[in-house]
Amino acid sequence: MLYTFGECVLDTQLHVLLRAGQSVKLRPKAFEVLVYLLEHRDRIVTKHELCERVWPNQCISDATLGSTVRAVRQAIGDTGGAHRLIRTVHGYGYRCLAPVTVCTSPRAATVPTAAGSGVLTPPLLVPETEAAGLLSLQTIPLSISHPVLSPGERKVVTVLCCAPVISAADHASDDLDALYSLMQAFYACVQDTVQQYGGILQPPMGDRVLAMFGAPLAQEDHVVRAGLAALALLRRLNEAPCPAGSSADVRLAVRIGVHTGLMVVAGLGEAPARCTALVGDVTAQAVALQEHAAPGTIFCSAAIARLM
Repeated sequence: MLYTFGECVLDTQLHVLLRAGQSVKLRPKAFEVLVYLLEHRDRIVTKHELCERVWPNQCISDATLGSTVRAVRQAIGDTGGAHRLIRTVHGYGYRCLAPVTVCTSPRAATVPTAAGSGVLTPPLLVPETEAAGLLSLQTIPLSISHPVLSPGERKVVTVLCCAPVISAADHASDDLDALYSLMQAFYACVQDTVQQYGGILQPPMGDRVLAMFGAPLAQEDHVVRAGLAALALLRRLNEAPCPAGSSADVRLAVRIGVHTGLMVVAGLGEAPARCTALVGDVTAQAVALQEHAAPGTIFCSAAIARLM
């Protein structure tokens, strides 16, 4: 989603704020405050509502909220006595007064341009026709008879996607026990490494493993945690021997993609089988980066490169 107001452009997909064409640094909580005010620009947002959305299950003082709003105003150039973009309604909350233009057209997907072992590399944009295939997962309509997603909360999260490098011949091999041993060793290594850096594993997608940082528990440094986890995975898997019984061509090399952005984090399904779901395109972008990474490398989005 792109929000254009005044001389600013806010990109919720890439987690970027541009002011007069220049990138402006904004802390994650301040970014969430700005996004929420822009989304609800048609009304006054109460202080309690803002705190519940941006700092869920936390006790936040008025001073913390005030300093965060001041950081937002400074980033968008709404400083001075007369606040033209974000007005404080004393004793109640805040309201966004800026005329806002919203663009919801899909953005081109990001793919890497160069390979380097262990290097986090910002990608280039690919043409819309090529991006359509990468983004198709996000545009498939769902037909359901009743809502199954509980009310969620918006969070800036980082998703790490990794998969072992297994040749087509090995995938088609009759020796399924060797392939299973490989995947078991791979998953155990990923699980141990991700947990060391406070990440949460998602259900595997085939031979891909997804880990999220920054949710459901908030982590201000989730981007750094994901980057360190990715580098640690490369180091551990490059040093790991082949599992017993596997062929010489099957090694625990991986392709890793990392992306960050705003998503809705919510419980999916009914208790007791409820799982945590990430709603948004951050996961699809991480998967797209992972697919284009060379064996033994990490590819990250421009948002990750900048925040790292």
